Order: sequence, then C-alpha cells, then structure tokens
Amino acid sequence: MVWVYWVIAFIGLLIGAFIARNTKEELKPGKKYFILLERIVLFVLVLFTLYNVSFGFGTALAFLVGLLFFYKLSKSYFYLGLVMLLASFVSVNYLASVTILIFIFGLPHGSLFYPGKRIKYWHYELVFFLVPLILLVSREFVISNISYFFSFAAGALFFDFVKKMK
Repeated sequence: MVWVYWVIAFIGLLIGAFIARNTKEELKPGKKYFILLERIVLFVLVLFTLYNVSFGFGTALAFLVGLLFFYKLSKSYFYLGLVMLLASFVSVNYLASVTILIFIFGLPHGSLFYPGKRIKYWHYELVFFLVPLILLVSREFVISNISYFFSFAAGALFFDFVKKMK
C-alpha cells in the first residue's frame, strides 16, 4: 500500500504540468510565486529530513557528500525519491507528511519546467524518482545507517534550495 504514497507524490509534478499547459497566459506573471513556493517547500523538506538525523561528524560528512552529489547529479526527483524511501522506513505519518510536501513541490516545479519539454522529460523524472527503490535490496543496511542517508538527501536538497535562490 506504500506505493500509493509514491503515486500521489509524483502526481503533483504531472498536475503542475497540466496546469501550465492549460493556463499559459498566467505562467509569466505567476512565475515568481511558483519559484517562491518551490523554494519554501524545498527548505521545509530539508528541515523535515534533518529532523531524523543524529548529528555528528559522519552525518555532517554525509551532508557535504549530498551537496557534492547534487552538484554532479542535479535531479531533484532522485533525492526526493530517496527521502520518500527513507520516510517509509520511519513511520506512516512521516511518510504521509513527506508525500504531501513532494506533491506540493511538484505543482510549481511542473508548472515552471513544462514549457518546451517533451513527454520524455516526465519519464526521466519518474525514473529518477524510482531509482532509490534499488536500496530496498539492502533494507537492513539502509535502516541501520538511516541518519547518514537522511543527511545525504538533506545536503542534496539544500544545494538545490541554494541553487534556486539565484
């Protein structure tokens, strides 16, 4: 039943694209609000992600590695998928909260990046969103090191937040 949360989270991106396609004339004046909403949700996601971290040298290092990874692999939905997977290991309530935040992030993200994008763009986003599911193979390892994984994801999302500030 956890897969329903994944579907709901990703649908936000598709709804954002649908809104953009059907309200092209409002996109330009609303762009600054879409960007602001995207930044706010990213920041809240970083805070939500860091909530589950036991702070120490290792988690700080994982946060820095996350920053560097986003510099090389700047696919927001990859890291959002990682947060979804980790949230599913914590609790259903936490997963529901993260799902709502990712859904809300998808609305402006899909609206901002719809113009000029082909349908294959959305397929790529879905693939990157689902790639972290590979970690289910080593579920016990991930759960025992969940603070490091959360720190890594928070670092990447924080870099995305800072990058969007420009």
